[in-house]
Amino acid sequence: MREDEFPAYRAYFIADYGSDISRNYDKPLQYSLKLAEEDIDTNLPQGPLTPGNRLMCIDLLDSSASVAEELPVLGYLWYAVHENHAEAFICDFFIHESYRGSGYGKSTLDALEASLQSLGIGEIKLRVAHDNKRALGLYESMGYKTTGINMAKNIQA
Repeated sequence: MREDEFPAYRAYFIADYGSDISRNYDKPLQYSLKLAEEDIDTNLPQGPLTPGNRLMCIDLLDSSASVAEELPVLGYLWYAVHENHAEAFICDFFIHESYRGSGYGKSTLDALEASLQSLGIGEIKLRVAHDNKRALGLYESMGYKTTGINMAKNIQA
């Protein structure tokens, strides 16, 4: 991801993750959006240049397109590499709805896996919301295993 692409990613992330927090933790949307904004600003203080993190725009590959042509962004991938543990953590993975079900998610994860293997990374971890059935299906079909379950209870009236 180029620095000039980061503002669009940041805006997407705050809206998407804020909505996820609101829906899954039964929190007011404005509060959830603020949490999402704090999360991205804390974890990516230097945007796409933040050490240990890699942010990517997922683009269509078109061999007939000229370099100057803007190819559509299909989605985003943000992952962090923990080299001392030989693992990577997918922080965010998003394919725009109009491109879902076309194999782009699987091909992106296959490419990520191959790239990480070449670096000696032996494990990929992630968190997926329980209500994201499509993502759960994708990850399970690719061999990812459930390693735990996050739970929460709202105790304020």
